[in-house]
Amino acid sequence: MEQLNTRNNRRNIIDETGINSMLMRITIFSAGGPLLDGLMLTNIGIALVLMAPELGLNVVEIGLVGTAALVGIFFGGFIFGAFTDHHGRVLMYKVDLIMLLVLSLLHIFVTEAWQLIAIRFLMGVAIGADYPIVASLLSEFMPKKHHSTMMSLQHIAWNLGTFVAAIIGYTFLTTVGGWKLMLGWIPAVLTLILLLGRWGLPESPRWLLQKGRVEEARAVVKRVWGPEADIEDLEIEEQAPEAKVKRADLFRGGYGKRLFFVCGFWMLQVIPFFGIGIFVPRLMEAFGFVEGNSWIWGNLVVGLFYTLGVIYPMYTLNKFGRRKTILWCFFFIALSLLLLGLIPHPPIIVVLILFIVFAFANGGPSCLSWIYPSELFPTEVRATAVGIGTSFSRIGSAVTTFILPMALASYGIQAIMIAMAIAAALGWLISFLIAPETKGMSLEKASSLSHDKKK
Repeated sequence: MEQLNTRNNRRNIIDETGINSMLMRITIFSAGGPLLDGLMLTNIGIALVLMAPELGLNVVEIGLVGTAALVGIFFGGFIFGAFTDHHGRVLMYKVDLIMLLVLSLLHIFVTEAWQLIAIRFLMGVAIGADYPIVASLLSEFMPKKHHSTMMSLQHIAWNLGTFVAAIIGYTFLTTVGGWKLMLGWIPAVLTLILLLGRWGLPESPRWLLQKGRVEEARAVVKRVWGPEADIEDLEIEEQAPEAKVKRADLFRGGYGKRLFFVCGFWMLQVIPFFGIGIFVPRLMEAFGFVEGNSWIWGNLVVGLFYTLGVIYPMYTLNKFGRRKTILWCFFFIALSLLLLGLIPHPPIIVVLILFIVFAFANGGPSCLSWIYPSELFPTEVRATAVGIGTSFSRIGSAVTTFILPMALASYGIQAIMIAMAIAAALGWLISFLIAPETKGMSLEKASSLSHDKKK
């Protein structure tokens, strides 16, 4: 690799330029993936209201349908994160969308439960691949002063997808075959639009440099930031060959501790997030939203505050930092769920307020599930680490989603809320013990273990 020392003698064009038209295009079409993911993962909750009687699904099959995509994400993140580090970000950036397009259309032909379960599992594989691809590619393009903001936009897109899913569900709830529109035609059209938008986007220059493809990296830098920019502006620190991080390093020492933190807080955040998010209609009914279709209005409100909740982290992450944000958010998540579990027969307005607090507080940890994994690991293993974090985050959520319908019938809504509160409290504890502060750092500094040693 060429010497990059000349960066100390020149102004940094990348930081001076900020967010230009090419970076905005990369951000928008990267965000399209999380938007589709949020839509595809949560629209199943409303679609099941129509599908369950039409397909004759029993309670076990309902749990499997809700869980299948989450199990698929485990395999998709674990396998394709490493694949992305080895073969590049851009290839899988398109392949996963082609998979989602085909699988969305296959929903239209479903007639039996096993077909639906298989399709949802394979969709999860493709969605699991998208997390490490998008997180790695976008973080490796963003100037450090815009990193947390632009990464937070990805989760805004995810939550916007859940809100769009709620609107689509409400619109087609009384339509014959409406679930095929929710799960098939509409996601397929959106996926095709996104696939066309992603075509032609450049490969990560940091990944190209890490592979020794210096001239290709230079060409990308000049294409994105203009003819005066060069690879020195990426602020990449050279490493001796023996110092490069290998995949095995993710499971030991300092990076092992970081991986435990990422997997731990992410899993404990998504346990209530998905367990509640996918089954909001059923939970609303259990709390008394039974008049007419009042549950759908509760679902819309919760979806709206899921979306609004990922706006404030763009301020708090830059102002107060990552650590304070994640601790306060986990505190309010745990508190709201605990109150839902402890208050006997709460009025509907109290239920709605506490669900809003829960949804709003999820914004911080949700955004940090995109930011922390991309900042805490170097380029050569970044997608692998994000993929592993994605995979393990879905273990708890998959089990929870499968068990929740049966637990609701056996133990009641309040016991479920208390169990979810305990999960959030453990997320707070892991964050309190391990969560680092990476505010204002370059990717190289944040991912260096020397930062931990200085603490």
